[in-house]
Amino acid sequence: MAMKISEVKAFLESIENSDDERLLWLAQDDRKGVKSLLNAFHNRMERRALLESRFEEMNAFENELRASNVSMIAGIDEVGRGPLAGPVVASAVILDEFRPILGLNDSKKLTHQQRETLFLEIQEKAVAIGLSILPPEKIDEVNILEATKLAMIEALGKLNPKPQHLLIDALLLNVKLP
Repeated sequence: MAMKISEVKAFLESIENSDDERLLWLAQDDRKGVKSLLNAFHNRMERRALLESRFEEMNAFENELRASNVSMIAGIDEVGRGPLAGPVVASAVILDEFRPILGLNDSKKLTHQQRETLFLEIQEKAVAIGLSILPPEKIDEVNILEATKLAMIEALGKLNPKPQHLLIDALLLNVKLP
């Protein structure tokens, strides 16, 4: 007896790879709804494979470091260096190597919805998160570059555990690591 379309949908949503033998059985189902659901499933698997591949590419530095017994790797970035007014915000994050977050990318390359989804996933899966916000007055006092560095150092100071290595885009920080 054939599964109902709703059962096929629930089944396809529950599996995470294309190796399940039941997919061969479903592929022989001629119903239009089943064909449509199978196409959507295969598209989802293709997107996931692309995300996994991109994740592996992006983690080349981390994988190299982990091979050298460096496990606490903090990524640091800032927002607010471009605007004419407003604070500078910096964040430092140590991700859990055993809980990958697929889809991470430069925030400017993500949609608002993707940023929101990743924000929640990072909060859930990160080993540690440090955040710093410096007001416009501090920027006026020391300049935007120095305020950015101060915010990054402050964010790093909030990490627990402490990082062994830092990944920073385009800036050098004068900090001591354990």
